[in-house]
Amino acid sequence: MEKLTTFLAVTLLLTAQVVSAFVPVTGIINYPTTATVGVPLTLTAVVEPHDATNQTIMWSVITFGGIATITDGNIFTATGNYYVTVRATITDGKAVGEDYTYDVQISVFPHDLSGTVTIMGLAQVGETLTANISGLVIAPSVIDFDFGSLEYLWLRDNVLIPDATGSSYTLTADDIGRSISVEVWSTEIEGTVSS
Repeated sequence: MEKLTTFLAVTLLLTAQVVSAFVPVTGIINYPTTATVGVPLTLTAVVEPHDATNQTIMWSVITFGGIATITDGNIFTATGNYYVTVRATITDGKAVGEDYTYDVQISVFPHDLSGTVTIMGLAQVGETLTANISGLVIAPSVIDFDFGSLEYLWLRDNVLIPDATGSSYTLTADDIGRSISVEVWSTEIEGTVSS
């Protein structure tokens, strides 16, 4: 009798999921270190290495939060000039369950008052001169920025005229043949502009 041999063919299908190795964050670079009071600054940075597994940075103010805020996740705005420390956090940046953090110090500077001041009026005794401030600007430029309280000092041949601290000055006999100028500055912005 013939012996029948039966072969059973089995095909085994293995599915393997390839998981790439976790690449930890080793640092961040190219982050901002200066800001201007009242001017929104977008906080950005480059995560190293470029192929780190997690690269999303969350920003928070950790010192002097009273003069600085972060909105929309990365828009830094300071209301006063000083140094502010912000923290960049990358969730699971070092390892799964371990965040990567890096503190960045941002120097916040005030605006600068610049531009021109001219004197308007007739140069005769008894006439009133007025400081024309229409040429004043702030740097960097900000839409709808208030100059704050402007202060004035009137000078005769580069010497302060006593009690002449308003936006206008009435000429006297002491001013005949002299050079009259005015200095303007703000209580809110650094810088002085002279005519």
